[in-house]
Amino acid sequence: MTALPLRRCWHPMGHAVEIATNSENVLSGAARVWDEYTALSHSPPVELRVEAAGGARSGGAVVTCQMEHFLSITQDSRNFAIADLRRGTGFVRVTRDAAEDSQWLAYHFLEPVAYVLLAARHFAMIHAAAVIRNGAAVLLCGSAGAGKTCLAYACARRGWSFLTGDAAHLQRRCAGSSVIGRPFLIRFRESAKLLFPELNRYEARVRPNGKCDFEIDPRRLGLNVSLEAPAAAVVLLDRREGPGRLLPLSAADARDLLNEAPYLGDRQARAEQHQTLKRLLARPAMRLSYSDLCEAEALLRGLVD
Repeated sequence: MTALPLRRCWHPMGHAVEIATNSENVLSGAARVWDEYTALSHSPPVELRVEAAGGARSGGAVVTCQMEHFLSITQDSRNFAIADLRRGTGFVRVTRDAAEDSQWLAYHFLEPVAYVLLAARHFAMIHAAAVIRNGAAVLLCGSAGAGKTCLAYACARRGWSFLTGDAAHLQRRCAGSSVIGRPFLIRFRESAKLLFPELNRYEARVRPNGKCDFEIDPRRLGLNVSLEAPAAAVVLLDRREGPGRLLPLSAADARDLLNEAPYLGDRQARAEQHQTLKRLLARPAMRLSYSDLCEAEALLRGLVD
């Protein structure tokens, strides 16, 4: 077994991930995505062993598979990851040229393995953007294309704090519904430039998943960011023509949000995640029909204020 003499700890979403590796490039890639995070918990770290060895990576697709409390991510026999979500440990093996491509390594291996390990131990996850007003978070849920990121950005331009663009993490073992985000990066599609002209100075690029969009630190756009806040409300976005309306969410739509959430880990962890999401939906849960971002922000502001 290859020795992994380099070791360092980060706190994505405030919780510890310890990496042992034989590659400085691996540490550099992890630092690029996680250096901004501060510790919110003193719980033991999940552990990630990352080995870089000789050879060249193929151009094949990266395939992810989860069964019970095991996770695997595979491109080929030289670039793969396995993780035991119950034990909180993962192993990644990549070729040296893959380790040198820090963006590819982080996107396909470091981030998904670490985030799934952390979620199985600490969080319930929901696909949502989130913004903060008066110290409380509003979660913006919806299908792809519902405008979660753009509405979150529109709110942040008007004085809200940006919490996350597409993944919200609910702490399982706390009395309330504490939301932790990924606030140090906001990702836009090219079409966002039609709504926000100030984004025209940023160039879209092909990301490791093959999609063409662009990522920005929200602070470069003059936005306030926060890492954690208690949940105030859940809002399901329904973008359509006509005047904006904010109405209570139906029981069926609330159940759909529960059913669509990613449940990770063994049976006990999944049960805890389900109960955490049920607690969240005990908060005001609303459906926002909108076409105009300014009107939508005003409706959300009225909900919180």
